Amino acid sequence: MQSATASAATKWADWVLQSDRRASAIQYNEHINSYTVPNKLHGFEKMEAKYRYFNDGCFEWNRVVLKGRLPRYDFYHANSVHLEGDGQFHVIASQGPLYNTTDDFWEMVYQQKVAVIVQLCNYTEDYWPKKNQKTFGDCTVSLEAEGLIDANEPDVKLRTFSVRWNAESGVHIVRHIFYSKWPDFGVPATVTSVISIIRWIESNGGMTRNSPVLVHCLAGVGRTGSFILTMMALRRLRQLQSSEDYGAVMIDLAKELRRQRSGAIQTPQQYVFAHAAVLKMLAMVRYSKLVFLVQVFSVQLQHNFTRFVEM
Repeated sequence: MQSATASAATKWADWVLQSDRRASAIQYNEHINSYTVPNKLHGFEKMEAKYRYFNDGCFEWNRVVLKGRLPRYDFYHANSVHLEGDGQFHVIASQGPLYNTTDDFWEMVYQQKVAVIVQLCNYTEDYWPKKNQKTFGDCTVSLEAEGLIDANEPDVKLRTFSVRWNAESGVHIVRHIFYSKWPDFGVPATVTSVISIIRWIESNGGMTRNSPVLVHCLAGVGRTGSFILTMMALRRLRQLQSSEDYGAVMIDLAKELRRQRSGAIQTPQQYVFAHAAVLKMLAMVRYSKLVFLVQVFSVQLQHNFTRFVEM
């Protein structure tokens, strides 16, 4: 007999699978792409030199502030993302480090006690030591271990770093997950690696309000937004009530994310990809008949994704 939570999650999945195959992409274009948050001061008004792309704003109200600095020096392009009703959900949506922000990045990681860094892009900024240790401003970062999150995931690298900040005597341990096969403005060929990353995070301590997961790509908006939406949806579906409007679940979550990270999720493909990843994970935990039904969705995603979301 299914629990109420499992039943609600199954009904949500059934709604997605039984909808028109373009319904999720249509949702994005009609409800999310144009959704903006008015009257929010953006951090670029303070420090545009530390922006990768000037048109990607950074909300001031939930910006991650570098502690102990004067206001004109406390900027990093990152926002704290929380999930209503889940006090332990805390993800930092972050721009990838630039040559002139790498020192700030590691100081933020140390100050925020980040548990896991998830890097979803492949680029040249050299922001971690390839061996031994490297100093970034007031932080010394040491490589403690490296390998894979799973023997079946050769494209997902796992590193463990220790971070020492000169202003304090303590040492902070952070895991770094590096996945380079997610194209800019696009999606991976399959959901498998993203699922493996999320499952690894959940089985290795997850996150807490005081020990967040930090996710970044280049701008920290598109790929980062899709990944965080997937995490939010999995947590939200565990709380879902059977009386809720299943068609609005992902729309509401995407808007909740955009209220906290300006412009999060840049394309219909990235929005649909989050649906596919959530469906596959629900099937993996044996919710209802999804083990078989989700194969239809996954095959279309893997072999014919562009056509799947064409308008």
